[in-house]
Amino acid sequence: YTYSLSATDIGTIVPATGVFTALEIAGTATVRAVDSTGVSGTTMVTVLPTLLVVDPGTAISTLAGAQIFTAVLNSASAAVACSISDSNLGSATTIAKPAVVAAGAVCTVTSTAVPVAGAANETFTITIVDTWNGDHATATLTLAHPSGSPGF
Repeated sequence: YTYSLSATDIGTIVPATGVFTALEIAGTATVRAVDSTGVSGTTMVTVLPTLLVVDPGTAISTLAGAQIFTAVLNSASAAVACSISDSNLGSATTIAKPAVVAAGAVCTVTSTAVPVAGAANETFTITIVDTWNGDHATATLTLAHPSGSPGF
């Protein structure tokens, strides 16, 4: 048999043996095997992204302002994309969703307010993705009033 791979950005294949070695980029490719008579068959191989390490993984802030989340990247890309979502499912939020900005391997989340005294905490999930290979992580930011909120 002779083996070939449709997407060499996700891995390599040894033509004589079919041994596949994944690279750093997540994705899917078609593996084709051809025997000595020209009969061929195909299958798919998928390389999954890995989880990034983010510091801190969880933060609690009692003051409006910036919270920095730094990703340890497994690639040489040195760039992440960041997004933020409201984790307060089913409950009304009392403050605006913080803004998030990516620069290099850092996501900076900036809140303009914290909940008022006695109001519930506001929790947000920050998703961080390596722009080169799709590796990803999530972190959590909880905003709370300095004198305490329910659940703080």
